[in-house]
This record gives sequence, structure tokens and C-alpha cells, in this order.
Amino acid sequence: MPCPAEAGVPPGPVGTGPGTSWGTAERQLPVAFVPGEPLTVMIAARPAAHATAYAVEDAFPAGWTVADISPEGELDAVHGKVKWGPFCDNTPRTLSYQLVPPAGASGVVAFTGAASFDGASIPVAGTRQLRAGSRLRVAPEPVTGRLVLSLAGPTASRYLIETSTDLVRWLPLAEVTASPGGTILPLNSSPGEPQRFYRAQLIP
Repeated sequence: MPCPAEAGVPPGPVGTGPGTSWGTAERQLPVAFVPGEPLTVMIAARPAAHATAYAVEDAFPAGWTVADISPEGELDAVHGKVKWGPFCDNTPRTLSYQLVPPAGASGVVAFTGAASFDGASIPVAGTRQLRAGSRLRVAPEPVTGRLVLSLAGPTASRYLIETSTDLVRWLPLAEVTASPGGTILPLNSSPGEPQRFYRAQLIP
């Protein structure tokens, strides 16, 4: 239900100041994203005590899939935004939504958003950029059950896979190239071998 007209919820001009006289909104993002893996975006909206209504919107990277939007939020697929409100009160809220980067995502992506408190708009503060990262896992292969290394990362990125038994001395194991859907590297292990650790180093 829309707020009364005098609440002034529709966004006005975006200001450049901190907006603390009306309220604040701050975005929290993970340290990095891994192509194909879901991540959660959180926005802490904190209206001032005298605020009567507010709304928040956040623009996400093009081509990413949105899911699990927190209550009273909706997807604006045309403009690539998630929108919440208007909220006809000054109750603080933590807003969130889930994103899945496409398999070919890489580099650095940007987020932009705005919060409107009684018609006074401010940019969403906090983290605005997210850099591509990678993830290395040891897991059983679904068909054979044998242990494999599974690497997810930006497509065509090169990695040096290293192994260690003591986390001090690392030995090269293989060089691999990340591919869409993940890269699999079989492990040759025998019963009685010492526990091994693995890491992936990006090759410039």
C-alpha cells in the first residue's frame, strides 16, 4: 500500500553528502565473487527518528541472476534493480537479495543504489565494487567416487595448483585453465599417505 502523499517517498535528486540528517543505507558484499556461485547482498537501512517513510533500490551487474529477495522487495528486471518499499515508518531494516554471477563473469563489477527518506535521496554507502575470485575444493567425483580437485574461477584464467603435507613446503602439482562450469583435476592418492593440502595460485 502506498504511503500518504505527504510522506514524500518518491526519490528526489541524489545528494552527495552522508545523509545522516534523514537516515543512512549501507551495502555489505562478500570479499569476492566466484562465477556460478550464489552470493548475498545486504543493505542496512537506518532512517532518522523523525523520518516518516522511506524506500531503497540497488542496481546489480548486468547478466547476473537474482533470487531470494527479502520481504517487501521486488525485482525491476527492465532497469536491473531490486527495490524495497515504500515503508511507511522509520523502522530500521536489513534488506537482502541473492545473486548468481554467470559462468563467464570476470574482472571487477560495480553496484549502485539509492535510499529515499521522506523524498531526500542519498547514495547507498558501503562496498560498491566486487572482484572476481576463485574457489578450490576437494570432493568425490559423482560418477566414480574418486577424489578430485574442483576449481571454479573466471574463464580462461590460469592457475598453478600446489600441494603440501605441512602447510610450509609447497610443491607444484599442475597448471590448469579455468573453464565454464568448473575445472576438474583427478587426484592420485593411496591409503596410508599423509594428509595433503592444496592451493591455487593465479598465474599473471
